[in-house]
Amino acid sequence: MKIEPKEITIDSDSGKEIASFGYYDGIEYAKQNNLNQTTEFKDVFNKTHFIVYCGDVIVSVNKTDYPNIIRRIS
Repeated sequence: MKIEPKEITIDSDSGKEIASFGYYDGIEYAKQNNLNQTTEFKDVFNKTHFIVYCGDVIVSVNKTDYPNIIRRIS
């Protein structure tokens, strides 16, 4: 089963895309992609780490990842 994020947000300044997963799905996604936990967003943007924020797991994704999910611009 493919794990899908709840939402994807595009940063209006940088154009970088951040996906939010529910906690358990996000932890599984992190394991499958060998991501380490961090508290620094710069590490997340390097696509090597994830952040747990308000019960969600936040990771950086590419524009081509999850084309079926509509992006939200912030």
